Amino acid sequence: MRTAASTSRRFDIDKAPFNQKQWGGTLGGPLARNQTFFFGSFEQTSIRASNLVTIQADAAALLNTLGFPVELGNVPYAVERTEVLGKVDHNWAPGHLLIVRGSFADIENENIEPFGGTVARSRGAVQLRRDWSLAASPD
Repeated sequence: MRTAASTSRRFDIDKAPFNQKQWGGTLGGPLARNQTFFFGSFEQTSIRASNLVTIQADAAALLNTLGFPVELGNVPYAVERTEVLGKVDHNWAPGHLLIVRGSFADIENENIEPFGGTVARSRGAVQLRRDWSLAASPD
Protein backbone atom coordinates (compact mmCIF):
# COMPACT_ATOMS: atom_id res chain seq x y z
CA MET A 1 0.00 0.00 0.00
CA ARG A 2 1.38 3.34 -1.01
CA THR A 3 0.93 6.37 1.21
CA ALA A 4 1.41 10.05 0.41
CA ALA A 5 4.65 10.06 2.40
CA SER A 6 6.15 7.24 0.33
CA THR A 7 5.46 8.75 -3.09
CA SER A 8 8.34 10.62 -4.65
CA ARG A 9 8.14 14.07 -6.16
CA ARG A 10 9.59 14.67 -9.57
CA PHE A 11 12.75 16.75 -9.65
CA ASP A 12 13.14 18.72 -12.89
CA ILE A 13 16.50 20.31 -13.61
CA ASP A 14 18.58 20.98 -16.68
CA LYS A 15 21.36 18.59 -17.59
CA ALA A 16 24.53 19.48 -15.69
CA PRO A 17 27.19 21.21 -17.79
CA PHE A 18 30.45 19.34 -18.31
CA ASN A 19 33.64 20.26 -20.15
CA GLN A 20 37.02 18.53 -20.02
CA LYS A 21 40.22 19.47 -21.80
CA GLN A 22 43.27 17.29 -21.42
CA TRP A 23 46.48 17.51 -23.36
CA GLY A 24 50.17 16.93 -23.03
CA GLY A 25 53.25 15.58 -24.64
CA THR A 26 56.62 13.94 -24.18
CA LEU A 27 60.01 14.53 -25.68
CA GLY A 28 63.23 12.62 -25.26
CA GLY A 29 66.48 11.85 -26.95
CA PRO A 30 70.26 12.10 -26.78
CA LEU A 31 72.08 15.26 -25.69
CA ALA A 32 75.53 13.73 -26.25
CA ARG A 33 75.75 10.63 -28.42
CA ASN A 34 75.94 7.39 -26.37
CA GLN A 35 76.57 9.43 -23.21
CA THR A 36 73.78 11.80 -22.12
CA PHE A 37 70.04 11.41 -22.66
CA PHE A 38 67.01 13.46 -21.65
CA PHE A 39 63.29 12.89 -21.27
CA GLY A 40 60.52 15.34 -20.46
CA SER A 41 56.77 15.27 -20.19
CA PHE A 42 53.99 17.81 -19.70
CA GLU A 43 50.29 17.24 -19.02
CA GLN A 44 47.45 19.65 -18.33
CA THR A 45 43.84 18.87 -17.41
CA SER A 46 40.98 21.33 -17.03
CA ILE A 47 37.51 20.17 -15.95
CA ARG A 48 34.33 22.20 -15.52
CA ALA A 49 31.48 20.14 -14.05
CA SER A 50 28.65 20.32 -11.53
CA ASN A 51 27.29 18.41 -8.56
CA LEU A 52 23.56 18.17 -8.09
CA VAL A 53 22.52 19.56 -4.69
CA THR A 54 19.08 18.31 -3.64
CA ILE A 55 18.58 19.39 -0.05
CA GLN A 56 15.26 21.04 0.80
CA ALA A 57 14.92 24.70 -0.14
CA ASP A 58 13.78 25.62 3.42
CA ALA A 59 16.89 24.02 4.91
CA ALA A 60 19.12 25.79 2.37
CA ALA A 61 17.47 29.16 3.15
CA LEU A 62 18.03 28.63 6.88
CA LEU A 63 21.68 27.71 6.34
CA ASN A 64 22.18 30.78 4.14
CA THR A 65 20.73 33.09 6.85
CA LEU A 66 23.11 31.51 9.38
CA GLY A 67 26.12 32.30 7.18
CA PHE A 68 26.64 28.88 5.55
CA PRO A 69 26.24 29.44 1.80
CA VAL A 70 24.32 26.65 0.10
CA GLU A 71 23.42 26.58 -3.57
CA LEU A 72 20.70 24.33 -4.96
CA GLY A 73 20.58 22.53 -8.29
CA ASN A 74 23.70 22.15 -10.41
CA VAL A 75 26.54 23.64 -8.37
CA PRO A 76 29.65 24.18 -10.53
CA TYR A 77 33.17 23.15 -9.62
CA ALA A 78 36.54 23.10 -11.37
CA VAL A 79 39.55 20.78 -11.44
CA GLU A 80 42.86 22.12 -12.76
CA ARG A 81 46.04 20.01 -12.98
CA THR A 82 49.44 20.79 -14.46
CA GLU A 83 52.21 18.19 -14.25
CA VAL A 84 55.80 18.40 -15.54
CA LEU A 85 58.58 15.79 -15.42
CA GLY A 86 62.20 16.03 -16.52
CA LYS A 87 64.98 13.45 -16.45
CA VAL A 88 68.63 13.33 -17.54
CA ASP A 89 70.82 10.20 -17.65
CA HIS A 90 74.58 10.63 -18.05
CA ASN A 91 77.04 7.76 -18.60
CA TRP A 92 80.38 8.80 -17.06
CA ALA A 93 82.09 5.56 -18.01
CA PRO A 94 81.01 1.99 -18.74
CA GLY A 95 79.00 0.87 -15.72
CA HIS A 96 78.88 4.38 -14.16
CA LEU A 97 75.64 6.28 -14.62
CA LEU A 98 74.22 9.46 -13.07
CA ILE A 99 70.45 9.96 -13.13
CA VAL A 100 68.83 13.29 -12.25
CA ARG A 101 65.08 13.78 -12.35
CA GLY A 102 62.63 16.41 -11.20
CA SER A 103 58.90 16.84 -11.23
CA PHE A 104 56.34 19.54 -10.54
CA ALA A 105 52.58 19.30 -10.02
CA ASP A 106 50.09 22.12 -9.44
CA ILE A 107 46.61 20.85 -8.53
CA GLU A 108 43.36 22.62 -7.67
CA ASN A 109 40.32 20.42 -7.09
CA GLU A 110 37.12 22.08 -5.87
CA ASN A 111 35.37 18.69 -5.61
CA ILE A 112 37.84 16.57 -3.64
CA GLU A 113 35.24 15.19 -1.18
CA PRO A 114 31.71 15.27 -2.62
CA PHE A 115 28.91 14.30 -0.26
CA GLY A 116 26.00 13.36 -2.53
CA GLY A 117 22.96 15.65 -2.32
CA THR A 118 24.39 17.87 0.40
CA VAL A 119 27.34 19.21 -1.56
CA ALA A 120 27.85 22.95 -1.06
CA ARG A 121 30.76 25.35 -1.42
CA SER A 122 30.80 25.67 2.38
CA ARG A 123 31.84 22.03 2.80
CA GLY A 124 35.54 22.90 3.18
CA ALA A 125 36.88 20.22 0.84
CA VAL A 126 38.91 22.09 -1.77
CA GLN A 127 42.36 20.74 -2.55
CA LEU A 128 45.11 23.25 -3.38
CA ARG A 129 48.39 21.42 -3.81
CA ARG A 130 51.78 22.27 -5.29
CA ASP A 131 54.41 19.52 -5.26
CA TRP A 132 58.08 19.69 -6.22
CA SER A 133 60.55 16.83 -6.24
CA LEU A 134 64.18 16.48 -7.23
CA ALA A 135 66.28 13.34 -7.06
CA ALA A 136 69.74 12.26 -8.15
CA SER A 137 71.15 8.77 -8.16
CA PRO A 138 74.67 7.58 -9.06
CA ASP A 139 74.93 4.03 -10.34
